[in-house]
Amino acid sequence: KVDFKLKKLEEEIITSLDTYDFNLYTKKIVQYLDELNNYIDETIPWKEKDQDKLKEIIWYLVNRIYSISLFFYPLIPCSIEKIFDSLELSKNKHNLNNSFLNLEKILLPQTLILFERKK
Repeated sequence: KVDFKLKKLEEEIITSLDTYDFNLYTKKIVQYLDELNNYIDETIPWKEKDQDKLKEIIWYLVNRIYSISLFFYPLIPCSIEKIFDSLELSKNKHNLNNSFLNLEKILLPQTLILFERKK
């Protein structure tokens, strides 16, 4: 259900970028984020007791965060490169048409600050 919606939105995001419709591009990214947020609300990973199920949820989320990073790359490349660097991903292998990768061996950093909070 969620995965189908996200895949459809991925296609729409790519199409909007291909046609240089940046307004639609950003709207579709926001829809994508909303759907991913719905997935988190539905799965409630912080309450999951089954470790295998939790790994599956986390793996899915890491892959989706990677997809989001690819979508934002044309808009904020320097910040996205920080994400790629923190996940130790080679920048040369990224492709919007193949955004769902097997990233299960990635070690997530303790903290990654992309944008400093203004005080």
